[in-house]
Amino acid sequence: MMNTFKSGSKQWMFQRLSNACIVAYSLLLVCLLLTVDLSSFTAVSNLFQSTWFRVITSLCVVFFAFNSALAGWQIAGDYVKQKSLNKLFNMICMTASAASVVIILATLWG
Repeated sequence: MMNTFKSGSKQWMFQRLSNACIVAYSLLLVCLLLTVDLSSFTAVSNLFQSTWFRVITSLCVVFFAFNSALAGWQIAGDYVKQKSLNKLFNMICMTASAASVVIILATLWG
């Protein structure tokens, strides 16, 4: 996956777009907290049952996972100089990102 982002400008653009998505999602959550009565479990459950909210949340989770995997790859490239540790660090970052996507999407859609 990281070979796609060998260009620094592609990395920069992807991170900015994914960060914009995450900020927009955060603003959506703040607006929902301020405008929708979420004082009961039923109200929160109803919000998470709506398809539009699940789709938006799913997209944001995927963007967040790719963003974190890319950030881990960049951190490893800058600070982890030993090749085997670099690969291990990248594998851990990608595994954690993929696992978070699977767990969150299974919880959200399950």
